[in-house]
Amino acid sequence: MCKPKLVRMTPDYDCFRLYRRAFARLDYSYFPNSEISEQKKKEIRNRASQGLFNSQEYEFQLSQASVELYFIKNENDEIIGATNLFFDYKGSKGILYIGEFFLYNEYKRKGLGTIVFNLILEKARERKVFKIEMWCPFLGAQKFWEKMGFKQCCRDRERVNFEMIVSKKWKKDALIQISGFV
Repeated sequence: MCKPKLVRMTPDYDCFRLYRRAFARLDYSYFPNSEISEQKKKEIRNRASQGLFNSQEYEFQLSQASVELYFIKNENDEIIGATNLFFDYKGSKGILYIGEFFLYNEYKRKGLGTIVFNLILEKARERKVFKIEMWCPFLGAQKFWEKMGFKQCCRDRERVNFEMIVSKKWKKDALIQISGFV
């Protein structure tokens, strides 16, 4: 089985080109199991490409301490997806917003999303996050996030907002470690 890893993006032009190329290849899970017409794929890709950073925005985002952009790579160092993480702190409480999270279709439904999400959870723990939030308009992906433990917190016409309170998970894990059950 493929062992995915998170590789942080850098502000150089070659990395920016890889970022653009990775998103150009993306197929959103608008429907369960990615059942979607070619016309709908084209429409979604066009809409999604409007949200991509241009080179100045990309460089600016990477200069922010609160932003972490990652390629998801396999053991052969090939890009198999990407994720954008945005950290926000209100006083001592940190919130992680997952802005983007995707794997290419050929890597979906193999347990890799769960592995990558656990890597993101480690980043959240390192940054002392108490809650993770995201919005998701794609039905196929919504099922994945619910399986990961996210709860729907609100809904509008086009998307569902999800959240997961992780501070309780950190406390529970700490108690397990203290008890010696690791």
